[in-house]
Amino acid sequence: MNNRFEGWYFKQQNASQTVALIPALHQESSGQRAASLQIITDDASYIVPFAQYQLDRRQYCLTLGDCIFTPNGCRLHLQTDRLTVRGDLRYAEHVRLPFDVMGPFRFIPFVQCRHSVFSMRHRVDGILQINDRVFRFDRAPGYAEGDRGYSFPDWYIWTQCHIPGGSLMLSAAQVRCAGLHFSGCTGAVLYRHRLYRFATYCGARILHANDHGLMLRQGPFTITAQLLQNRSLPLLAPQNGIMRRVIHESVACRVRYRLLHNGAALFDVSKKQAGFEAAGFDDTASEDFSETMCCWGSVTRSTKDGSGSSAIVRNR
Repeated sequence: MNNRFEGWYFKQQNASQTVALIPALHQESSGQRAASLQIITDDASYIVPFAQYQLDRRQYCLTLGDCIFTPNGCRLHLQTDRLTVRGDLRYAEHVRLPFDVMGPFRFIPFVQCRHSVFSMRHRVDGILQINDRVFRFDRAPGYAEGDRGYSFPDWYIWTQCHIPGGSLMLSAAQVRCAGLHFSGCTGAVLYRHRLYRFATYCGARILHANDHGLMLRQGPFTITAQLLQNRSLPLLAPQNGIMRRVIHESVACRVRYRLLHNGAALFDVSKKQAGFEAAGFDDTASEDFSETMCCWGSVTRSTKDGSGSSAIVRNR
């Protein structure tokens, strides 16, 4: 299969601003190759095509025009009729997962989309100027992930957020593979120096998933993400290797997250700078999910989990 894509997602935020940079490479079935850079902020989104690019996998360096992306930072120098971007960002103190979020599914051939998490949290320093707006990052939190394959899933939900004492990423999707369809989920929750892993291959079940939120259960743990305020903006996603599917992402919206252990809350937080993206759902599922979320009620009790379901994540 010649039509394919590979994309990266670099998110950074300060106390009031959020910016995500999404460089991507795509190839059509004809063999024609191209690249693009999408930028999404709290209130605007942009896409810039590039006819040529350079990718050095040994150095983990991607160059699009005068823009450079590496695990240690980004340099942007971009000028179009509608968009001017200047700036340098430095990344350090990465917190990486000790496992691949796809688990054994990463070995399955012809999977529609493979997801990776490169850094659950890292330090960001630097300044970006996007048109007339200036974004300053001083020891700010960042996040990095990527996707590769030939298309985004038919339906999916994804959310990411920095929470007190850590960060989280949750996703669920219906994926095509060799003519088969299956639903799966994956997630990682870093909280108070402990890591909670959710995945279909670990026994996690999708209780609910739609454009208003997500609920997963794995053993005694339940994790929920409920969209409270949507601020979505349009982006392009791959479809058979071509960036032509219009989706909508909120790079900074209000989402409520709850992690429960045997019904008791390990945390219950609402964040206004969460990332949230959902596509392929109908409207009827949203009402059912909202009712289910309300059934949990307010949780005030807190417990400490001492089971073997968590692990320590170390800075590298």
